[in-house]
Order: sequence, then C-alpha cells, then structure tokens
Amino acid sequence: MVRESEGGGAWRKSSFSGCEGPNCVEAARQGGVVQLREGDAPATILHVSPESFEGFVGSLKNGRIVVRS
Repeated sequence: MVRESEGGGAWRKSSFSGCEGPNCVEAARQGGVVQLREGDAPATILHVSPESFEGFVGSLKNGRIVVRS
C-alpha cells in the first residue's frame, strides 16, 4: 500500500526492511527534502536533505555504517 507523505509524495518502504508489519522504515521525497519515518510511528517524520540521505545510504552500502539486528 502506498500512502501520501506530508505534501502529497508517496511513501516507499525500505527493501532492507522486507516486512509488512509496523517495523519498517519508509521514505518519501517532497520538494527539496527527504522524509523518513518508522511504520510503527508514522506521525514522527524526520526531514533531511537529499544530499544527506544519499550520503547515509552510500555509507550503508559500502560498509562504513554497520547495521546490527
């Protein structure tokens, strides 16, 4: 299911989350910002610049940030 973000953009679930439950990370691009939220707390939205988000994702992909389960 696709939900609208603040301002009408579509929320997309992280492919890494791989879940249908409430513990998924969702992102949306709206204007000049990227919005991030957790599925279990959809009212709390973090706004970051596209450059910051791209740097964060790049760091995850190249192993500079380690994700622990």
